Amino acid sequence: MKRKIDSDELETFFQDGIVNDLMYATRHYIIWRTIGENFSRLKSISNKNKDNLFGHIQSSDQDLAVLSLAKIFDSKDRRHTVRSINEFLDIEFKPTSYFPLDTKDYIEFSLLRSRLNIIDFPLQFETPVQLALFFKGIFNNELVINKIKKIQYVRNKFLAHNEHNVEFQKLDSFWSDFLDLLDFLKLFVSLFGVTVLGSHYFQFEDFKEGSFHYSVIHQVYWLVEEIEKLIGKENFNYWWIDSTLSESRFVN
Repeated sequence: MKRKIDSDELETFFQDGIVNDLMYATRHYIIWRTIGENFSRLKSISNKNKDNLFGHIQSSDQDLAVLSLAKIFDSKDRRHTVRSINEFLDIEFKPTSYFPLDTKDYIEFSLLRSRLNIIDFPLQFETPVQLALFFKGIFNNELVINKIKKIQYVRNKFLAHNEHNVEFQKLDSFWSDFLDLLDFLKLFVSLFGVTVLGSHYFQFEDFKEGSFHYSVIHQVYWLVEEIEKLIGKENFNYWWIDSTLSESRFVN
């Protein structure tokens, strides 16, 4: 049975749950990666206290990035309402003035179709419920669900619990999968925000794969300035200008 919810509570559910967790996952990832991309230069300054400080921050933000993203994909709970996509997509949405929704009018749909190679793509959604069913299919797409399972596996086996004799899975593309999920979530938040909630989340409207809106980068610019003081602005690696993933440089 679908859960009924008024418009104010629906926006709070979406904002305080999925949107906030997506923002935290993104912000923690940027902090983690920024330190990683500049770690070799930071180590060269021969300041043990600073070395330990940045190592601690990087380790903490790595874990927080994974925890924040994993929460978005948590399963429904019979006892408690969980602010996750699975719970959100089972809400009984009320029609809005944006429906029927023509998919050709939104770049988000075009990007979903090309990135997932969806051949039989809907031309129109008559109601928000139809849109929710479509996104249920997106997040259960084999390509997407495999990425979600990797995030949940790391969260469950290594972060939330400390399991012994864990059957280790192949995680060589973990951070690439992490970024892919951020990209899918940006499209999801943008579409549902505008068409169902009437809310504009401009922070997630940089739809280039693996890239981030300038406003999100700006939120962690305190870190950039601190690192620049230590290694010099001319030596700082502004990795987000070139969004190509380079996992090998993250190891400290």
